[in-house]
Amino acid sequence: MNLLYKNFKGLMPRYDDHLLGDGFATTAVDVNLWHGTLRPFREKKLCHAIKKSTKSVFYDNCCWKEFDKCVEFTHMNTTCGRQVVTGLFDYPATACSDECNPKWIRLGLPSPKGTLTVERLDPLKDIQHCYAENLIDAIDYQRVSRSYVYTYVNSCCDEGPPSRPTELIDVDDGGRVMLSGFTTPSPEYGVEKVRIYRLASGFDQTNTSIDNFMIEEKNALSEYYLVAEINITDAAYVDDKHDYELGYALETQEYAEPPKDLRDIVTVDGTQLAGITKGNKIRFSTPNFPHAWQEADELTIPDTAQALIEFNHNIIVLTCGAVYLIEPIEDCKTVGCRRVRKTIEDYPLVSCCGGHGYALTPKGVVYASIEGLILTDGIQATNITSPYFAPDDWQALHPDRMSVAYNRDSIYFFSDVAGYYLQFPVSLASWDNSHLIALSDRPQFAFGANDELYLVEKDGVYRWDRGDKFRPYKWVGKKEISPTQINFAGAKVSRYNDGDVTFRLTGDNILIKEYQPVETEKFRLPSGRRDVEFQVELTGTAEVYQVELSTSYRELGTV
Repeated sequence: MNLLYKNFKGLMPRYDDHLLGDGFATTAVDVNLWHGTLRPFREKKLCHAIKKSTKSVFYDNCCWKEFDKCVEFTHMNTTCGRQVVTGLFDYPATACSDECNPKWIRLGLPSPKGTLTVERLDPLKDIQHCYAENLIDAIDYQRVSRSYVYTYVNSCCDEGPPSRPTELIDVDDGGRVMLSGFTTPSPEYGVEKVRIYRLASGFDQTNTSIDNFMIEEKNALSEYYLVAEINITDAAYVDDKHDYELGYALETQEYAEPPKDLRDIVTVDGTQLAGITKGNKIRFSTPNFPHAWQEADELTIPDTAQALIEFNHNIIVLTCGAVYLIEPIEDCKTVGCRRVRKTIEDYPLVSCCGGHGYALTPKGVVYASIEGLILTDGIQATNITSPYFAPDDWQALHPDRMSVAYNRDSIYFFSDVAGYYLQFPVSLASWDNSHLIALSDRPQFAFGANDELYLVEKDGVYRWDRGDKFRPYKWVGKKEISPTQINFAGAKVSRYNDGDVTFRLTGDNILIKEYQPVETEKFRLPSGRRDVEFQVELTGTAEVYQVELSTSYRELGTV
């Protein structure tokens, strides 16, 4: 009887040791099987020390963001590097810079309470004639009824919805009006400015200089136009502008703050936000305006939503039941042009702090459920660990405490009792060709970013496979069963010369031979031993590409 190992494979825990196929292992820990050989990984390397109280860590724009709460973090593709978090406060928060330690303010702005106090400073003119000698004087003599509103502007230059309008007051155009009674919102909003608007009919203006003044016919529609922007600390403002001197029209009438309970916030195409509210409702912000939310932009799904993930410009919703896909339909900007799909299978997400129970891959989202790791593109859902783990095997891994990460064509998953990764030969091309390998690491959670896998432990964040030293692997082959008792006469370990390796052979669970070849060589095994069940074990840091065992020492190398 001869044994040949030349295509080393990973684990299949759901099968008994004697049922494994050729090349599979009963133990495969910290071993790299990318090339079908046994290769070591490097040790992990500390890259960032963290506080003991840290619960959420994100790597963003060369900065480490640490939080002592379960926080969801996202970054928008804006010129100011807009950052948004939920879970840090009892309301969504934002920062409009790429700073590593940003100043957080509340996302969105309220409508100012109350109305402004309006006082006319100039008496109304006594008009003696119906015409004027020039155009400017004609405008000066125009009498209008004014109404004012004002809005808040925060440190990110976001503008909120307007206050209630003041009562109408008659003023000669260009006459002075004192505005006061500005209220100050809570400091958490970060309000720095106030914008004042007044009701006027619009002009089609081509040139408003006195030397070359041209005003076309007035628009029939009256709107609120910008009068001025002042500091929030200013107690009053005197408006003495003519209608033609006003700025742009107010555009924030329909704006509203995001729901206070908004959570699991994500970006859509980098310019829009989406989040979960009231358990099963998905709310969207106005595109390019992360502070503007409207009740009309809200969808309701039948199951309790657990997490949102953007995938191929769509939103995948993981729930306590089925998986949902929210798709835009052609230049979509409102809920009315979005459609929702539902998967046939129900695979509930087992929640994990800070969204670490799922990971985005090129094929879709992989997340932990009570049944196994589920891969979904929002249309279909597949249990990708069912070929490896039986239901009782999987539940013994504590999936409710599991962290899932993706990096370099591999899925990593860790709990407090186990660590594994599924390794794919060619860019997730075939789940059937994957290798399951156990890892000795037990991080609090893991995540992939910038082509790196990060392991977050109590003292810091570590880069996987980036250390200065190689990590020893352990690989134990399946049980090889002989029809009768036999004795292997010799063995040959084919290896590359870097590193060390230890060969062990057991027969009927008793050690037969332990040997450390320093180069590719064949060696004799003890005679006088006759066994039925055999297992080969290899440990070390050398790359091993073939192992042979033969009952005839002369036949080694000819198998």
